[in-house]
Parts: sequence; C-alpha cells; structure tokens
Amino acid sequence: MKALNEQEILEICKLYKECGSLRGVNRVHKRSINTIKKYASMHMNVKTQNLVKQLCTEDQRIIGTYIGLWMGDGTQYYDKSFTVKICCNKDEITTNDFIKDIIYKLFKKKTYFSVYTKTKSAYIKLHSKFIFDFVKKYVNYNDKEKTISVHLNDNIKCYSNEFLEGCLIGLIMTDGYLKKRMVFVSISNSLAQNMADILKQFGFKPSIYIQNRKEKGWNDNHYVYLTKHESLQLTEFLDNSLKQMGYNSTFKELKYGPGEI
Repeated sequence: MKALNEQEILEICKLYKECGSLRGVNRVHKRSINTIKKYASMHMNVKTQNLVKQLCTEDQRIIGTYIGLWMGDGTQYYDKSFTVKICCNKDEITTNDFIKDIIYKLFKKKTYFSVYTKTKSAYIKLHSKFIFDFVKKYVNYNDKEKTISVHLNDNIKCYSNEFLEGCLIGLIMTDGYLKKRMVFVSISNSLAQNMADILKQFGFKPSIYIQNRKEKGWNDNHYVYLTKHESLQLTEFLDNSLKQMGYNSTFKELKYGPGEI
C-alpha cells in the first residue's frame, strides 16, 4: 500500500479527533491501526483503544443496572464507529461517577465525558461494537423513536430478581425521583409498565397516572409512583442492593450527592 500523503494524514487526524477511535478511522481509511496511531500521535494525544470482547462480571445486579441506565438515558448509533452514550447533567457528579463505574465494572471500558456548551447537559460516551450489541439482548426499541418505544424484551418473569433489582436502580437513577416519594416518569408506556411490574415483583403496590399532552402536540407522560411509606421501604431495598454490588453509598447519596439520607 502506498505511503500516506499530507492530505490523508490531515484527514486521519481530523477523523480521529471526531470519533476518538483508531478502529473507527481504520474502517474509513483502510490503514493499519499502528499506522493510524503513528500519524495521529504526531498531532494529538492518542488514547489506546481498549477493545471489549466479553463481560468482566456476570453479576446480574450490575448488568441490570447498566440496562436500566441505558433504557432511561441511553442512546446509540453507528457513525463511523459504534457509539454508545448515556446522557446526564454535568453538575450531578456522584451520579456521573456511578454510571462510569458501572460501565467499567461490567466492561472494563474507558469512557469520555463531554459537556454541551453553555448548558448543564452532558453525556458519557464510549465506542464499542460489543457494548453496542449487548444492550439488544435485553432491550427492544425503535431506532428512530427510542424514548417512546424502549422496554425490556421479555416479560419480567424471564429475568432474575438480581437483574430486576439492578434495573430498578438504573431506571430510578435516570428517569426517577426518590426522596419522600418515588416517582418514575417516561413517555414510553411499555417502560412505565415494566417499572410497575418490577415493583410488584418485589411486593410493592405502584399506582400509574397518565398525563395527557396530546393537545400540546407532545407525547403523554406515564407516571409510576408509590406511597410515602412504600417509598421509604424502596429506599432501604435499593440501599441493600447497592451494598450487595459493593457500594457503601446510599441510593440517595449517589443520585443527589453526599449528605442525602
């Protein structure tokens, strides 16, 4: 193969800066990983790509937590590389650290943290075909309408209680509220039903309320909520699940920051 000219070197550097993946550049330019790394390194700091080929733990709570986090705030797409993002708030430091830690525990995968200019919106991003495909083993969704269509593939009876515990943590960490009362909100009717069914699986008695927003041209909000008493019981339940996963912090500390009880 002929040597790289200056124009191709510039294109390789530009593409690497955009996608952050040596393998992603390789798919476009058909140059070896070592060659791409050599020339990209001349112009910027190149991070070694840690490829994921298998899970690093079979802990069903950790797997369930990742799936819950992704169903709540995740998105993924192919754009020169297999990109996975978990959307978040830049100010919610403990939550963001928790999300990154779950990803590392499950996949041993390094992540990128990016902030949208002049907003609090941010996202945790990674590139991996394995992780991109992994979520599809558990989740069903329409690529063009993920938020309104996302839900678990199967009836919750098909999943272990440990997986469902983790799923609860991930869903409430992203799309839920848990202080005096637990409230979960989604525009996906199926995901709201998943949440209600999981809560019932553990003996809770959730209520569901649908906020009609069609007159405004918006999708309806589906609320799943518990009484104050059951919300307290759920808090204790989630705290115990986190201990089983090796976390010393409470759920509220992870979601709302240190000092929350």
